[in-house]
Formats: sequence, structure tokens, C-alpha cells
Amino acid sequence: MSEESPEEKPTHAERVRGRRKKPSLRLPPDSPHDWPKNFNELVEWYSHEVEDITRAAQMRIQEASAFVDDCGNRKISLEDARKRWAEYSDKWPDPFPGGVGWTRGKSDDEINEEKARRRTERLERERSRG
Repeated sequence: MSEESPEEKPTHAERVRGRRKKPSLRLPPDSPHDWPKNFNELVEWYSHEVEDITRAAQMRIQEASAFVDDCGNRKISLEDARKRWAEYSDKWPDPFPGGVGWTRGKSDDEINEEKARRRTERLERERSRG
């Protein structure tokens, strides 16, 4: 196994570009890596992001609909629906990271403010622990 010098070692972004299958371009804009190299890479990331978010939403909706429909059609009891809801809640965390909670009636600004507040609270708890 040969050692590569730091000048020869490919960056993470170069390794991602070199993959043949669909890459996971999850590098944030503030990443220390040299990504994106061009607008097309940014558009490609955006396309993958939309696909992933859409797929996750479809999977969540399908799973939630299944146990609600089963309960509504009396295929399972309300107690069974509670159990499946608990499993669902463990499997699928809050749709808005940070635990924003119910968003109906909230503006985008209110949701973003709550996300920021919860993030600050979480960071303060982590700092106080150690």
C-alpha cells in the first residue's frame, strides 16, 4: 500500500465526483471542502436533496396512513394504533429537526425562530453537561 503525499490525496469532493453511482452530495455550503466547483454541481445537489426529501415524505405518509386507515377500518384497535404510532414516532423523528412541533398556522419566520431557539437551548444543555 503506497502512501500518498498531501498534494496527491484527493479531496472529499473529488472522491464524490469520481463515483459512478448517484453520489450523495451532502456537503454544506460552508464545508471546508472545495464544493461546489460549478453551478451544475450545485444544481445536482439540489436535485438530490429534493428527491431525498420527497421520498422521505412519501415513506412517512405511507406508514402513517397505513395504521390510521387500519384503525379507521376497524382492522386494528385504538390500542394497536397507539402502539404503531409509538413505533412510527421512534422511527421517524420530527419533520423539522430540533423538535419544532406542530407547525399549522405558524409562519416560516416563526418556524425558523423556534428552530433557532431550540438549537440554542440544546447547545446550552450540551455545554452545561461537560
